[in-house]
Amino acid sequence: MKIVCLFPGQGSYEPQYFLDHENQANHIESVQGQIVYQSFLAWEAIKDHLQNHQILLCGHSLGELSALGLSNSWSLETLISVATQREHLMSEISKAFPDFEIRALIGSLDIEKTQSYCLKNKDWIWMMNINSAEQIVVAYLKTHSHLFSKLLEECSIKKSILINMNVLSHIPALEGAQQPFRHLLQKTLQQYPNHELKEKVFSTFLKTIDSNKHMYCEGIVLQLASQVDFLNAIIKIEELFTPDLYIEIGPKNILSNLMKKNSTIKCMSTNSQEALFNTLTKIGYQS
Repeated sequence: MKIVCLFPGQGSYEPQYFLDHENQANHIESVQGQIVYQSFLAWEAIKDHLQNHQILLCGHSLGELSALGLSNSWSLETLISVATQREHLMSEISKAFPDFEIRALIGSLDIEKTQSYCLKNKDWIWMMNINSAEQIVVAYLKTHSHLFSKLLEECSIKKSILINMNVLSHIPALEGAQQPFRHLLQKTLQQYPNHELKEKVFSTFLKTIDSNKHMYCEGIVLQLASQVDFLNAIIKIEELFTPDLYIEIGPKNILSNLMKKNSTIKCMSTNSQEALFNTLTKIGYQS
């Protein structure tokens, strides 16, 4: 079976994840560190059962870092440390925008029209993620909330949901974080010089499948200041890899729900004991 393992981004943290028996994630200082830790737990629960299958790893935003670390045999401590430093770099730049809000636009969306509007007003409103044809994530300065209201009106968007995030991501201003983040990743890779990627990975920025860790890292760096086009990433994966199954490797089912819009191929999850058992059964586990 050809399986794509999807690693989620920052919005997927779960304070009471069933695989975290002692709630260790709550003791990690950064949200991004907590997310990669919970993805690590899910990966540990499932990875041995994937050995007889053809595997591709793909991450959404922060999830690309999880995919890199787990396919390159990073220690858990290294993975959490890099995620925490990534969050710090993003947070420092976000301080220049002290009053912002992030919202998911929901419904039948005109992606090109929404993109065009954001580009016309790029100093105040930014398209961060194209998650599906029915969900786009934007950020805007609350001092210019009238521009957000006008966006909803001009693009006939009926519903938006507030997203509770404390840092901006995937906007041009984060170009300032790219070089220190690149240096951090290069320094980390030097600690694992003999480890090429064990599984192939898909870069959502480059839209390529590769096992070259240096090229994949550069895609992660460039993605930091560019919108995540998850919708077209899935389209490209199905063109290049033709998967039979997707599995979300993390504590919630956010990506699994998006996949209902993005693909006709089943996406399973690891967000509960029952979901994990069903996923393991699907890939051939026998108790």
